[in-house]
Amino acid sequence: MQAYLVGATSFMFLRIARYSKIPRVDQCDACMVQVPEERPHAQWWRELVEEVDNYLKVDVNNPIELAIPSASDRVRTRCIDCSVVSRSLPKGAFLRLELETGTSIQIQSPEYSFVWLAHMLDLAVKDGQVSRAAARAIVVQYGCELCGTYAPDANPTYIPGTNPDADSTHYFLEPATSAAKLCQWCQDAKGVPGVVFARSCAKRVVDLSGSPMETRHAVILSFPCALGGVALGEPLMNQEPTVGKSKKSVFHQWPFRPDLQWPAYDLYVEHLGGKHGMSEQYLEDSMREQDYASFGALMFTTTLQDFETANDYDNFLRRLAAGLSTRLTEDADRAAKRIRMAIDDRELRSTRWNVFDALADSRDWWATGRELAHMGREERRARRAAR
Repeated sequence: MQAYLVGATSFMFLRIARYSKIPRVDQCDACMVQVPEERPHAQWWRELVEEVDNYLKVDVNNPIELAIPSASDRVRTRCIDCSVVSRSLPKGAFLRLELETGTSIQIQSPEYSFVWLAHMLDLAVKDGQVSRAAARAIVVQYGCELCGTYAPDANPTYIPGTNPDADSTHYFLEPATSAAKLCQWCQDAKGVPGVVFARSCAKRVVDLSGSPMETRHAVILSFPCALGGVALGEPLMNQEPTVGKSKKSVFHQWPFRPDLQWPAYDLYVEHLGGKHGMSEQYLEDSMREQDYASFGALMFTTTLQDFETANDYDNFLRRLAAGLSTRLTEDADRAAKRIRMAIDDRELRSTRWNVFDALADSRDWWATGRELAHMGREERRARRAAR
């Protein structure tokens, strides 16, 4: 079927395809969106609704987001929302989705989806609904999901705003893309709406995050202080630490892969998720702490309590700064001073708390941006002026 899905509908299907065997995704050579020429609109869009409704809820509040090549191709029904995408896009803009019924439809590739969300957040920034720093963090968070090994359920059973590490998140998946591919696609996508903002965000995406909470750590700990972080630099995520053979011999288990690590500071952060605290997992965590101690590492474990409020996270940052101060190296001492400065400076703290809250916000920015995009530039400008 010549249907090109974009926005929230597309990214929800991408999530489903990551943790389910059906639908299956394949490469697609299409660089321009199309609609069926030989079939009347009244027929094909109804079939599209039936197909999508097998996987996602479709109604007035959850419309299918459909890309069309021109305004004359608009489908006029309340359960389908159309966006005009008339320009030729770079290679790899779409994937072909093979559904259980044998029908195939097109969805945005991870890279194009990333740029699309950046455009939605850019509109929200210009409309005054979110700060630039918070918008950047939200887009980077999405990028880390795409480049990570987890995916929230597209049809969650949990209440938005509660524990994102609950059973509604799927783990140990193959990454949908990589940070390098995101950056390259953004460079190639000249003139695509949102791509300028997407380029700046893609530079801060990291590979191999294993959970939503690991991603929040990566964003705040790596972002510059002025952007709501504490400037520790980009972490290595879920990769083996570099240690000598003699030290490996005393480990309980090798290899092990810390959630986040900064080799320059010999610093490691492990987030303890849902199963931690159970007897078997408790034993494994205890052995892991001994292994870190055996090669003199500075290791911090975090739990959901550290993420309950921005102030709780600041308390974790204070402990982190105190630990770095014990390393007795100039780099670690400078990092500790930067963290303390970010905590004590009122403006930097305000920005960081804003970013912290944005990362936990369950708001549907896809829908917000879609509404703003349909207003048109002049209408958005008049709306801002009227405030």
